[in-house]
Amino acid sequence: MNKIFKYSFIMACLLVQPIFSVSADNRIDDVIKSLNKVKISGYLNLTAGVAKNDRPFFSYNNNLSTTSETWGGVQIDFSASENLYFTLLTKFYAESRTFDESFGVDLGYLTYKISNQTKIRAGILRVPLYKDSDYKDTGFAQLWLRTPELVYANNKVQRHTGIEAFHDFYVGDGTIQVQAFYGQNEDLRAKAQSNNDNSFVIDDLMGLHLTYTIDEQLFKVGVTTRTEPGELEDFLAANAAGKTKLHPYGYYAGDRQTFYSLGYGYDDGEWRIDAETIFETTDGGRTDNGKYYGSVGYRFGAITPYFMYQYRETLDDDKRGPGKDVYIAADGTPSYFNIQKSIEQSLVSIGARYDVSSNLALKAQIDQYDHKFVLVNGNEPEADNTLYSISLQAAF
Repeated sequence: MNKIFKYSFIMACLLVQPIFSVSADNRIDDVIKSLNKVKISGYLNLTAGVAKNDRPFFSYNNNLSTTSETWGGVQIDFSASENLYFTLLTKFYAESRTFDESFGVDLGYLTYKISNQTKIRAGILRVPLYKDSDYKDTGFAQLWLRTPELVYANNKVQRHTGIEAFHDFYVGDGTIQVQAFYGQNEDLRAKAQSNNDNSFVIDDLMGLHLTYTIDEQLFKVGVTTRTEPGELEDFLAANAAGKTKLHPYGYYAGDRQTFYSLGYGYDDGEWRIDAETIFETTDGGRTDNGKYYGSVGYRFGAITPYFMYQYRETLDDDKRGPGKDVYIAADGTPSYFNIQKSIEQSLVSIGARYDVSSNLALKAQIDQYDHKFVLVNGNEPEADNTLYSISLQAAF
């Protein structure tokens, strides 16, 4: 794409300048050098899916949808100098989303290379919470049709506006990369649930992550922390009877939440193994969670069948029960939270990836979902569903 643009531009210059001098040749050389500083790339995911029954499952039900997981992005990288780079990634959605514009800026940051081992970034950045955070939306870069949703689904810690620093340590035949970051992130969900028009900013989103790569293996460990934004008073509202009640966001306001992550990857060209776990802990009303997944795939030429298992569970069930998690308003109105005492979710996925070309892949996947939870009153409702998906994913 870049080459076509460059050559077209040069041909246009030739047509409007029939007589060339040495200075004209120099100007063309300067144009070519400028164009070589710009790199344009991107990705596209075209996905269709349908669930077995009408219970919502990853935004699907028993009606075929071709838009809920169809999106793409265009990335522009500009090399201002040997050590200074600018990156802009735009993203568009085929289907309108509650807290995302149909088209907008996903990432935009400056990178300054201090040395071959050290660099810093500043701007709108990806939170490196997960092993595959950098490629979460780029389906082609992943083995699976979609990332492990039970582990990766947390919309409050995907991006931040701030700064991050990288430093590489060479240890034997491997490399340890240390990544530290600090930034802010606006919480649009809290704003939607408040009784005012204030903006709610997570102003202390920070973390430290270490990634060790050696031969075909990758190990990642890290910690990310943040505070729920807002004050209790921001989430007070009046119900139909004119009495005051508290939205759960008010119950969580000010809570410190910390994510501990551990990931592993192996790829020798034939076998592909991935595993990851995230522990979410909080000092307030939110549940503590353990999230886990493991997957394995084997390449048969251009076709790679794979299997993945995911599991999520609450870890602090004794905190929830009858008479607990209750807010009593000044007028005596009670608000009850966490009516679920415990939650267990599992997801089994079987799929196959067919690499049509070096930048185009066709994937098909079947997901079996099971959800069991125990209410504080002792009831144990269960839910299950099956999702059938197919996706064409490209990178350019």
